[in-house]
Amino acid sequence: MWQLNYNIHDLLSIRVQGSEMRDPTRDLRYSYFATADDPVEPDIVLNIGPFTPSYDGAEAIAHKYYVKKNYFYCAEKGSNSKWKMEVFGFETGKTVINFSGKRNGLKGAVFPTFMAQEFLMPFIEYKLAKKNSFLIHGGAVCKDSLGYVLIGRPGVWKTSLLMDSMRTNEYQFL
Repeated sequence: MWQLNYNIHDLLSIRVQGSEMRDPTRDLRYSYFATADDPVEPDIVLNIGPFTPSYDGAEAIAHKYYVKKNYFYCAEKGSNSKWKMEVFGFETGKTVINFSGKRNGLKGAVFPTFMAQEFLMPFIEYKLAKKNSFLIHGGAVCKDSLGYVLIGRPGVWKTSLLMDSMRTNEYQFL
């Protein structure tokens, strides 16, 4: 059993734990929020590993989604991956996410917790928004004593634009 703890500027504490006997730290994308402190009552707990779903009394949608008050369960499989996830407390209280999944091929072997991490980000954003706070993803350059900050979601070409500005317009990276 392994456990990692994260603290986002004392606004949100997260515990990620798993049943696999391996070093999970090399592929976790939230390492910049890592802390040695073990939160007594984390806002979000992500359990990675096998689990038995608790969807008794839930409404079934399309035979694979199960919903009831403060609870959601789903399972999916495709050509490259297979996973199931249940979430308790996403509406109110502590959020507990149970995740079990496997991605086939080299990516699944090298980054076994990648899928679970991808599912974690929307819950982090939701919990922060409930506290009137947001994660901002950005970069900045400067020229002639003026700074320019570009913010936005990943994949909207911020880095490319900043790099191009440094290459062609003599801007400096901040």
